[in-house]
Amino acid sequence: GSVIQRVFSHDVWHCVELNETLLVTLSNAVNAAVVAAPANLVTFNSGLSSVGLAFDHATGNLFVPHSSGTIHEFQQDGTQVLPTIPFPPSGFGSSSFDLDFLPEVVNINGTIVPAGTLLVANDASNALHAINKDSGAILATRTTPGIGGTVAMTYHAGRNTVFVINFSTDVVTEVNTVTGAAINSFTIRPTGAPLFSGFGF
Repeated sequence: GSVIQRVFSHDVWHCVELNETLLVTLSNAVNAAVVAAPANLVTFNSGLSSVGLAFDHATGNLFVPHSSGTIHEFQQDGTQVLPTIPFPPSGFGSSSFDLDFLPEVVNINGTIVPAGTLLVANDASNALHAINKDSGAILATRTTPGIGGTVAMTYHAGRNTVFVINFSTDVVTEVNTVTGAAINSFTIRPTGAPLFSGFGF
């Protein structure tokens, strides 16, 4: 499924489209209460200040990072699966953070990590971290020199690279997972248009 992320001011909406069912987590309880849910819309309020979203195809669960520095796993009915995982590398909170599940074996900085690994982009450490989804153990780390302000990230299986977006410029950068170097970049903001709420997607 595709991941869509959009940030409006301090509210974070994250959606995952899965087999025509839309799963939504809303960080603002007021907004969560006013969503008119059609028959195919499943909603729950995570109660978190969420800064990302990843769907685990193996379990059907959602992984939601909380800006204070913890990653939370939820079943689709909103039941939380414990324990939580601290943000890599040190557990410090960040609002510039995102995560994605790797659908295949990937080389991260020379370390081969298995499919199903949780890949994290943490702007606070200016790095990509491959972690075990159950224990939070860091399997590999790749710093991304010169690529900052990351607020969203996704892995591209067809290109075996990662795409990140800078919250202050709306520039998307393609990153080599082995070297951490930028391969390509482009802006998603039309010429002359303002930043998308000062964040990213």
